[in-house]
Amino acid sequence: MKAIKNKANTTGPSAAAFSTIGLSKPAHRALAGKSINTLKQLSKYSEKEILGLHGIGRTAIPVLKQAMKSAGLFFRKKDVSPVSKKKPISVNEYLASLPPDAGSTLRKVRKAIISAAPEAEEKISYGVPFYRQNGHLTAFLCAKNNCSLVTMSYDVIKKFKKELEPYKISGTTIHFPFNSPLPSGLVKKIIKQRLAENDTKRKLKNKNK
Repeated sequence: MKAIKNKANTTGPSAAAFSTIGLSKPAHRALAGKSINTLKQLSKYSEKEILGLHGIGRTAIPVLKQAMKSAGLFFRKKDVSPVSKKKPISVNEYLASLPPDAGSTLRKVRKAIISAAPEAEEKISYGVPFYRQNGHLTAFLCAKNNCSLVTMSYDVIKKFKKELEPYKISGTTIHFPFNSPLPSGLVKKIIKQRLAENDTKRKLKNKNK
C-alpha cells in the first residue's frame, strides 16, 4: 500500500486513479459507469451504494477503503434514499433533493413536458411532480432504481410501443436510467397525445351534459 500513499501524497485525493490501486477491471468499469473517477467522488457514496453496483464484489470494498483511508477519506456513513425524506413543496425543491444524475435527467424531462404543455398546471401531488390540463396529464419521479414517467394512458403506451421498446414498462409508467433521460422528442409526443386524449374526453363530457 506504500505506492498508494505516494500517489495520494503526490497528486492529492481528488486525482487518485482507481487503476493504480489493484482494483479489478469489472469494478473499475462499474465506478466509471457511475462517473466516479476519483477517491474524492467515491467518498460521496455509502459502502452499501457502491456494493450495489454491478461489477463491484465484496473483495473490492477493502481495497477501496484502504485507498480512501490513505488519502484521508471515507465512505459516506448514512445511506440516503434518492428522494429526500422531507416532503418537497415545489417541483424545484423536489429536483434539488435528488442525486445529481437523476436530477439532471428529470430536469430535461420536465423541460420537454412544459414545452409540449405550457398551459398545464404543475404541482407536487403524493410527493412527486404532477401535471394537469383538462384532467390528469402526467407525472414523473425518481424511485430507488430508476426514473419514471407516468403517462396515465394505456393508449399512449400502445401508440408509441415501437419507440418504447428500449425501456421497461409497468402499466402506464415508463422507467429509464438515472443518467439517461427519455428523448425530449418522445416526451413531447407523449404529452401532446395525452393533451389530445384529455381534450376528447372533455368535449365528450360537455356533449353529454
